[in-house]
Amino acid sequence: MVWEERYTLQYWNWLYRENPARCSLIRVAESEHKIIAHVAGIPLMMKTDKEFAGYLGIQGATHPDYRGRGIMKALGNELVQEAEMRGLGLGLGIARVGRQMERVGMHILGSRVRATRMKDFFLVLNLERMFRRTDADVKSKAGALFLRLTHKLRKVEPPGQIEIKQMSGFDQSFDKLWSTASSSLSLFAIKRSADYLRWRYALHPESEYLTWVAKENDALLGYVVAKHERSKDSHTGLIADIFGLVQRRDALEALVSNVASYLNKRMLKC
Repeated sequence: MVWEERYTLQYWNWLYRENPARCSLIRVAESEHKIIAHVAGIPLMMKTDKEFAGYLGIQGATHPDYRGRGIMKALGNELVQEAEMRGLGLGLGIARVGRQMERVGMHILGSRVRATRMKDFFLVLNLERMFRRTDADVKSKAGALFLRLTHKLRKVEPPGQIEIKQMSGFDQSFDKLWSTASSSLSLFAIKRSADYLRWRYALHPESEYLTWVAKENDALLGYVVAKHERSKDSHTGLIADIFGLVQRRDALEALVSNVASYLNKRMLKC
């Protein structure tokens, strides 16, 4: 088993053929007519001080029997060369700390690929259930207790005329929000267009995402995309995306508070 979870053919088609660019960067290595290694990226619009075409490194793996032979390095270099030929200015690799693809992105491909660590923050809502989990060790339970004592869920009411509500899709108001909010961004970011958001969340074949927005006088101030994940011993509320006007932090705080409250109530019902 190379991947942490088994993906369907529908998922692979959604990821690599149905993305906003309608194409992908894919490299594979074969042995005896079988794929033994794979690395791929998706062309996306990005922004620093201006918008440009780049690509997001999504997945890469080598079969355990073929690791340590430099296959991933060779595939990664080929992928970067193809990206440069297509005029894609920068590759972004996102990996959890210590994963192989993070090391590939940071050391093998050098300045042509920027690797960033995936960061998570946990708010423990049901401590009793956490202590009953069979897969949690003593350190995990101690960490859960510390988080529960130091971080609590609090309700933030939207100020003034701000309205918090769910939306079932992504319309042109999200394009307008990106155009307004991104003008003051100095950090690197993937372009949050309506097309990108629709593909990434509304059309995802294996996950059900919910979207909340903050509006004031019908103007979109920000949004949060989240989902409820279920496992054998626990339920997890995941905030997958958050974006909004920097100067309207009050709207974003109200958004996060309402989403967390919603997920908490939904999980307690399960």
